[in-house]
Amino acid sequence: MIKNHSENRKLKRLIIILGPGRSGTSLLTQLLESMGMKISENLSQPNLSNIEGFWEDADIVNLHKKLLIDINANPYLPLPDNWMNTNATEEAKNQIKQILNRESNLNSTIWGFKDPRINAFLPLWFQVLNSLRYTPIFVLSVRHISAVAISCFKQYGTSQYIAELLWLNRIIDALHYTSADCFIVHYEDWFAQPSKLAQELLIYTGLDQHFTGNVNEAFKDIIKPNLNRSVHEEYQVKNEYVLKLYDVLKDCRGADFDRTRLMAVVKECRQAMDGFKGWYLIAQENIARVSNLQEQLQIAKEKQAEIPELRKRIQQLERENRRLSQIETEILRAEQALNHLTKLYPSDISNQNL
Repeated sequence: MIKNHSENRKLKRLIIILGPGRSGTSLLTQLLESMGMKISENLSQPNLSNIEGFWEDADIVNLHKKLLIDINANPYLPLPDNWMNTNATEEAKNQIKQILNRESNLNSTIWGFKDPRINAFLPLWFQVLNSLRYTPIFVLSVRHISAVAISCFKQYGTSQYIAELLWLNRIIDALHYTSADCFIVHYEDWFAQPSKLAQELLIYTGLDQHFTGNVNEAFKDIIKPNLNRSVHEEYQVKNEYVLKLYDVLKDCRGADFDRTRLMAVVKECRQAMDGFKGWYLIAQENIARVSNLQEQLQIAKEKQAEIPELRKRIQQLERENRRLSQIETEILRAEQALNHLTKLYPSDISNQNL
């Protein structure tokens, strides 16, 4: 039975779309927007990897990207252990507050957003949301991992092995930090039973209080057959924990599923990943070292950029020095001439001085 969250939600509600990239989060965001969810007016621009648009708040994306750099993190790895206790994270908190205050003043309906990086940054968002008395509503978009791996390779050139780990890392973060208190949407279901899925989402998110239209009419130009281009046979998943997690996830749909079974597998996967923590700690150390070298290189480039101006200044000083040398030479010549005249006409020079 679908729980009607609209009955218990506080006034300030926020829909957060979770899931790895290439998993249908853009389609999900677009569909929710067509059902009344308010999205940012400042969206990231589309590109060749997603010509329909990413449907991501540019300010939130830039905030997360900057924070990854500032804490010397890599989007493919778990975040450093102390990342919550950094000045960069405190600065990010203030920026999130500004974004939330801005959106709360603009919206009469429920605002929502997505960014694949937020899965790892949920602890940060929880602190801010709690302080501002927001009630988050989580919707997790899941897609067959083979399709995700193929899409990552085709669109970004990312190795399928890395795509598997990225999928595993972000799905685990999303489920662990939310304790699976979310609505799970399978990308493939949009092409099989869109109306049923939409009605359940409307109730779960509370958008049923704002949407009065027909979902089939709202979806007709969004759910296109060419979007369902998954060919799972092209790639066989290698990571056993990815397979194990997806095996339980495929039985989890909507808000009514076996959370105990799902979270047991999430816990098992996290423990397995912790067993290889030494490897990613080495990677994080190298990332920090590279970041430090990049900073030094940037300083060197800035100093190098000053060289032409310094050379120009040196040339000016050299010209000024030559001019002063010429004046000094002329003064010396004048003094020599005066001394010579003094010797030749000592009485005349003395009388002139009188």
